[in-house]
Amino acid sequence: MRMIKRILAGIGLGLAALVIIALTLLPVAVKHYAVKHGRKLTGREIAVNKLRVKYFSGKARITDFVMYEEDGTTEFVSFDTLLVDLKPLRLLKDEFVLQQFYLAGLRAVLIQDDSVFNFSDLVAYHSDQPDTVKAPPAEKEPLKYFLSNMELKHARFEYENKNVGDTLLLRDLSLFVPYIGWNQEEQCEGRLRFMLNEKGYVEAQMQVQPDEGDFIANINIHSLLLEGFREYAAQVADIHAMEGVFDTRLDIRGNIHTPERSVVSGEAEIRDLYLSDAQKVQFLGANAVRTSFREIDLHHSRFLVDSVILAGPYVYFELKDSTNNFTEILHIPADEADSSDQTTPVPDTALQQQTDPVYYAIRSFVMQNGTVDFRDRLSGEPFDYHLTDIAIRTDSIESTSEQIRVYSSMMLNHRGHLKAEAGFNPLQPGHLRLDFTVADFLLSDLNIYSRYYTGFPVMYGDMYYRGHTEVVDHQLVSDNNLVLQHVELGVKKGGLIDLPLKFALFILKDRNGVIDLDIPVRGRTDDPTVTVGQIIWNTLKNLVIRAATAPYDFLAGMLGTDPSDIESIEYDYMDTTLTIDRQRQLDLLLELEQLKEDLEIELVYFNDVGKEKELIARALAAADSTKVIPADTSKAVPADTAQLAEEGEAPAVQVAADSLATVFATTRRQQIERYLHKKNDSISIHITVPDPRSPAHVGSPPRFEVKYSMKMEDS
Repeated sequence: MRMIKRILAGIGLGLAALVIIALTLLPVAVKHYAVKHGRKLTGREIAVNKLRVKYFSGKARITDFVMYEEDGTTEFVSFDTLLVDLKPLRLLKDEFVLQQFYLAGLRAVLIQDDSVFNFSDLVAYHSDQPDTVKAPPAEKEPLKYFLSNMELKHARFEYENKNVGDTLLLRDLSLFVPYIGWNQEEQCEGRLRFMLNEKGYVEAQMQVQPDEGDFIANINIHSLLLEGFREYAAQVADIHAMEGVFDTRLDIRGNIHTPERSVVSGEAEIRDLYLSDAQKVQFLGANAVRTSFREIDLHHSRFLVDSVILAGPYVYFELKDSTNNFTEILHIPADEADSSDQTTPVPDTALQQQTDPVYYAIRSFVMQNGTVDFRDRLSGEPFDYHLTDIAIRTDSIESTSEQIRVYSSMMLNHRGHLKAEAGFNPLQPGHLRLDFTVADFLLSDLNIYSRYYTGFPVMYGDMYYRGHTEVVDHQLVSDNNLVLQHVELGVKKGGLIDLPLKFALFILKDRNGVIDLDIPVRGRTDDPTVTVGQIIWNTLKNLVIRAATAPYDFLAGMLGTDPSDIESIEYDYMDTTLTIDRQRQLDLLLELEQLKEDLEIELVYFNDVGKEKELIARALAAADSTKVIPADTSKAVPADTAQLAEEGEAPAVQVAADSLATVFATTRRQQIERYLHKKNDSISIHITVPDPRSPAHVGSPPRFEVKYSMKMEDS
């Protein structure tokens, strides 16, 4: 018996030794088998440096693992150390206990070429594996899990998108979850951090209440460089350079069971923004763009923003023939831009299902030190204009507001100043109120426009402009006060529009060289064939034409008299008396000549001589031959012309009528000339008589129509 016991003990020790040796060698064998048959097992070649298993403690360690690309030489996924600490005996109690999961130095390279990824072959390989039909498991208690100390450390991911020629790099990625367990009551937490590209980094932290599923996530992005995303932006826009630094802090609150109901709050900022086009010209920029939002609730369509601040924004806008630099940069076809209002919107299913009305609120909007560089290439040569020191602010903007007020100010071409206040009702788009003032505006800044459209170059002059505009139910009512000082135009050369601009400005000037005009503008803004610009342009054009062709209204204002007093000097037929009223009219013309030194005044004499001769003949025939013709012969009852012919008196009367008509005309002219010379020896008011055959004489009583022009100028 003793011998048998010894033999059995020896066999037991031998078997134990064999088991220990087998268990010791098993990881080595598994490692070699996995490496040798890696492509069959995983679809790719793999390499492992060490595989260690501690059977009694449940720990396993893999070091220096590599999975290669399909070519078998390039690394696809690798890691330095994988440590797993399991409690396998707890599986007997239907409990999966993971004491530690530690993965260090994970590296992965993802490559996309068109729609194919460098792992597409793996997806296809495992999709082609035959499915193993398993019998449905018997009902039993669910497996309980207890996961502790899950950590990913110093991971690195590269995503190379060959479609855009860019590589996105996530490096030094770390993730730590302390504990997740079955029926966990205490709060579950997790932390994530990684560097994005070369400078920026992302931090995230999340707390979850396991019982109800409520969670709070905090996400911080620091110093993210926008230049890393230029290639992606270049897919939809012609962008040569995109620079800037992005920071944000987001707080997300919600429930893991209904994540679509999550609410976001936080703040975001972009610093040193710079965007240039394909010609390397900057078209957009800002020193800083900051926003703070209290609540972004997509599910309930609520958007509450505390503040939006634009510090030092910059815009370069270039107007070209039928397009502009922004439509070119954004690849917007000209025909699409023109027909944008006619396109039929595609119904949005999500919006159709949305029951909550959209509510938005911006508590404060501020723009500081803005700049707009404007270039217009439509006028033959580039027209450049600069708006600087732009400041805009609003007190509050809400979707339910009945009145929103916007205040702004800016410098115009580094000299002029503009201040404006606008009020509008977002619930009624056809309602608007605008008050603005422009001061110290140099008209020479518009020299290119003036030459191109009117042919007149602006030599010098400045402008003051105050306007009040209201739009109610699309009815435009605008009252404007325009003051121009010391405006001088050069010699006209060409021009698309033939406007008597120079003479009109000359007429509109007062004795101090100031043009002070009240310009009412009226029209409807909902007429698709008419724009507000057309309404304003037509008003100004009509003003210029009226000032040049009918200057009496404007000149009369300088004299404080009725326009008819300086429009014409009227006589009755057979009347030659220079009455007190007519002398007063001449005095007004003399005063006007003194007030406007370069004003040329011409008295153009019109008279239907035939009609006057007829009246003279009738008066002669009706009067006694021994009596003097009455002073006011126009009131005498004329004889019938046919009767004069029957009595044989027509020839003598006709000769006398012709002679008297000539005397009357000469007397009228001489009296006026003598009066003018008596008042001022150096007067330049002169009288002209049009050709007697001119149709302007027909039906006209004797009158001197006043014509105004500029001396030695072609207006």
